[in-house]
Amino acid sequence: MSEILPEYCDNKSVGVIIENEDGAIALLQRARFPVGIAPPAGHIDAHGSPEEAAVAEVGEELGIVVAIEGLRKTIIEGRRIDNLCRRVGGDHHEWWVFEANEPKSELKPSPDETKSAGWHDRTRLQELAKRTRAFRAGRIPEAEWEADPGLEELWLDFFVELGYVE
Repeated sequence: MSEILPEYCDNKSVGVIIENEDGAIALLQRARFPVGIAPPAGHIDAHGSPEEAAVAEVGEELGIVVAIEGLRKTIIEGRRIDNLCRRVGGDHHEWWVFEANEPKSELKPSPDETKSAGWHDRTRLQELAKRTRAFRAGRIPEAEWEADPGLEELWLDFFVELGYVE
């Protein structure tokens, strides 16, 4: 079932980096803009707090349950980032990024929101980061990027800052 999005952007977004006991990160490839591979993320909207939105987005996009008590804050908390979304007024967002640990759960990605999802080890994360850097540098054409993307550009920056990739 397709979600009906609010017409206007609330300019507030959350993301959750979920790591399993093997050190792999849960990532998904979005079905819609923005192009790329990233952790579950979305707008706060009517979810309430950033923590409540984080839990809801993980459930909506990956079909797994993360408890609010299991979320850990990162240094990315209420930070304004100029990044686009498909809603009216969505030219920037205040971001909250959380971390969580989760057993190697079976991911049940939303077919409306994702093309695919899986657990990715640090080597694969680094490969995706390298691909994103090549795209940013103009070495990968747009059509090729859309067919086989790396990390969403915003998430490359977050992963570098938080020490997940070099």
